[in-house]
Formats: sequence, structure tokens, C-alpha cells
Amino acid sequence: VVFSVDGAIEATHDAIRGPGQHRAVLEAVALAVAVGLPFGMTMTLHAGNVTELEALGFEAARLGARHVSFAMMQPTGTHLDARLGLPPAAWEDAHARLGQLAAILRIPVIASEGWPHPRRMQTCAALRGDTLHVDQHGRLTLCCLHSDVPGDPEGRTVAGPANDGLLGPHRQLLAIQQRAMTARLDELQGGDFRDDPWAEFECNGCLRRFGMPHWTGHDGGVGGAVAGRARWRGAWDSGRPRVALPLVPRQRG
Repeated sequence: VVFSVDGAIEATHDAIRGPGQHRAVLEAVALAVAVGLPFGMTMTLHAGNVTELEALGFEAARLGARHVSFAMMQPTGTHLDARLGLPPAAWEDAHARLGQLAAILRIPVIASEGWPHPRRMQTCAALRGDTLHVDQHGRLTLCCLHSDVPGDPEGRTVAGPANDGLLGPHRQLLAIQQRAMTARLDELQGGDFRDDPWAEFECNGCLRRFGMPHWTGHDGGVGGAVAGRARWRGAWDSGRPRVALPLVPRQRG
């Protein structure tokens, strides 16, 4: 179980998740500790919480997390990008701080996919084929960043497993992966993005290739498709009743 925490303090987390959500997630962590359920903690960094990454790492270790991971906020195609986005230099600084944190903590500090990497042909788990991502519609997509994000859905999704099984859709997904890698080679040959400050942020480059929202050049703006609504919890919650799942203690002995 991995708990998403958007801030080391209540005000920061609740500014993203809504009032009372920081207390709720800590109560869930306490339950996991009480029944001996292994857990991790993850934080999506942005301009509103990047100053708290060390504090969240120390808190995760203190609470007994098996690991703590940090992801970069990716563009949403909404007004939130202007408020929460960070320039490339700030992301590089945060990445360096993660390395320092990893040298201090006794639990693993994980930097999720998307952080700057000098190897221009570095492949993520999705492009290597190590993972298969199925969205809520039962479709195969390259990864979670491609799920229900505006752009070119026909170019990055395939029909999911049905009566015909997984092999057919998997073959279609391999063709999409091949096109993505070929597009990257074409960029390297042309040198179009050699001076782009975002050149080493591969997730951003992948989003750009498929026409989705992405951070752009030196202007600090956002390119690609524009979302019709903000992708936030209240937009899809719609007042539907929550499902209560039983918490079953792990058997010992």
C-alpha cells in the first residue's frame, strides 16, 4: 500500500486534496502500522510543496514506511499549471536534494520516472515493456500519464483485453512504443531540441510527442492540448457514496 501525501504539513496537503484529508491519510497510516501492513509514502512535487520534500522524507521514515517516493508534477493543460509549475533549474535542484536525502535516510528514497536524465535514449518501464497500464475504461495505454489526458488518444491507447485476451492489444501497444522511440531518434538526428532546457526530461518529451500538455522551451509556458476541466478530485467525485473496505490484519505465525 502506498499513501499519497501532498505536503508535510496539513495546510499544504489540504490545499490540494481538500479540508480534512491530511488527517484522514495519517489515520490510514496509523491503521497500517497497527495491523502490521507494509506501506510506502509518495509525494508529487510542485511549486506549492517542493520546500517540504525533506520534511516528508523524515516523516515517512519516522512513521515506519518501507520507502518514500517523489514524482514531478506534469502539466495538466489547465490554469493550475501556471501556479504549480516549476522551471527546469528548480527541478534539477529538487533532484539533487533527493540524492542528499537518500544519503541520510535508512529507507529507500525513490525518484519516479520523469526526472532529468542525460541519456537521451534512456527508456522507462513503459517503453521497455516491463509494465502494462490499463486505464479505468479497460484500455491499454503507455502509462498513467497517458490516461484520460487531453491530446491524441488514438495514437497512445488501444482497446483493452476482452474476449480475445491480451495478446492482440499488447501487439498494438508494441507498435505505439516503437513509434515513440523512432520519433525520439528523429529528434536526435535533427537536433531540434538540443538547446531546449526540457530536453533531459523524458516524460515531458513523451507528452509532447503525443500532443498532450507539456512544459515548453525557454518561455516557461505550456504547450499541447488544453483540458476541458481541471483534473482534480472534486471534479469526478460527484457526491457518489464511498465504498468502505474491510481492513484484514495480516496473519502471523
